[in-house]
Amino acid sequence: MKLPRDLDAADLIGILCRHFGYTRVHQVGSHVILETDEPTDHRIAIPNHNPHWNAEFDIERSFSSEEDR
Repeated sequence: MKLPRDLDAADLIGILCRHFGYTRVHQVGSHVILETDEPTDHRIAIPNHNPHWNAEFDIERSFSSEEDR
């Protein structure tokens, strides 16, 4: 299942914990690990990245000169 790109990681984690029985186990780097045992054991890693980060914008910005900004 693909995760929604416009949903903040904290919001998604909250929804999964409140409504689907997941609990936060730990964090590995920038990924939060959740697990549940309802109806069976299951673990999921949620990337805790900025959903609105635009790689193209950052690349263009890094190559522009100070005068262009």
